[in-house]
Amino acid sequence: MLEQSQRRQTISRMKHTLPSIATFCLAAYVYGEFAAHVYPFVLLPHLGIHLRVMALTLFAVLHAGRNFGWRLGLLMFFGTALITWSFEQVGVVTGIVYGAYHYSGMLGPKLGAVPLLIPLAWFMMIYPSYTVASLIVDGELFPQETGIKRLATRAIVAAIVMTAWDAVIDPGMTRAGYWIWENGGRYFGVPRQNFAGWLVTTFTVYIVFGALHRWFKPALRQSRDWFAFLPALAYAIVALVQVGSQEAGPSSVIAFFAMGFPALLAFIRWTQDSYRAEEPPIASAELGWK
Repeated sequence: MLEQSQRRQTISRMKHTLPSIATFCLAAYVYGEFAAHVYPFVLLPHLGIHLRVMALTLFAVLHAGRNFGWRLGLLMFFGTALITWSFEQVGVVTGIVYGAYHYSGMLGPKLGAVPLLIPLAWFMMIYPSYTVASLIVDGELFPQETGIKRLATRAIVAAIVMTAWDAVIDPGMTRAGYWIWENGGRYFGVPRQNFAGWLVTTFTVYIVFGALHRWFKPALRQSRDWFAFLPALAYAIVALVQVGSQEAGPSSVIAFFAMGFPALLAFIRWTQDSYRAEEPPIASAELGWK
């Protein structure tokens, strides 16, 4: 009995601690981005791209685990890592997914032709984009509906929301030398095929999300607290960082519309749903019912 009581206390402490850790990771990412790109003239200590990516990825993993359950949340993470690495590996080797490109050595060690950081970077935005799309399509951050039509609709919208991020960051990352497009491209040096490849990659990931959700049927808690909304807020913050970046150039305008619109729409859906959830039920007598 004593061991069971101690185990319950440990689980209870973890439930209260994990949101704080996840929030700290998001705050660290935001600080790192503002220090590096928005107000670099303040000369704040930089976290570096590796730490920023790991901070936002850890936030996404902790949030997914808490709200989808650890089994499903970790499957979402590892499934994303496997799928995106596979697409990237084929893409670098053959050029048939995103166009002809290769990674420089600036992103650290590689597995095959792909830096280990890249699958993490995919998940750090794939998860927030999924919550934004869920709000747009379902009006809920963690929708229970797992019908085939709804899953496909959610996957399509999420793929577009996610690809909007690449339309914003790819030109700048290319200029900085993180990866090289061997034949250039018409979109600020990026080939249009890249965005088709992103849509296919992310749609595949989100279909897998839907299949996992349909298989495991987790009991999702439709929480109205601030922590539940953080992934959608993270997406909006990423957009704002790009809008305010001193280095983004034309991408800052693209970020305002391409990422700003879905973020705004998700926020409107969230506030509308919150308002409905807080409305007191109307008594039958008020409606004239007997």
